[in-house]
Amino acid sequence: MACAADVLGRKWHPVILTRLLDEGGMGFARLRDDVDGLTDAVLSTSLDDLVEKGIVDRRVVNDRPFRVEYTLTPRGEALEPVVDAMAAWGERALAADAG
Repeated sequence: MACAADVLGRKWHPVILTRLLDEGGMGFARLRDDVDGLTDAVLSTSLDDLVEKGIVDRRVVNDRPFRVEYTLTPRGEALEPVVDAMAAWGERALAADAG
């Protein structure tokens, strides 16, 4: 449980994982633009953490202009059912709060 909480317990990690699961590889700017309220600094820190944990892979795809693409590793892809369950729980909780 502690390992899962270390990866998924950070505010933006599940959101970033969801975007990468839904869209596949994405560049930094597209990820930032896709998530409301996410600053460059927070995204950079979050991606560095996910790369360090072996959840996300960072690959340079172009030198000029410099461009990096982020994709999920097999370990990251294995989190799909967990992220889906978190999303489903969140939707039920919001519906219950609204009802």
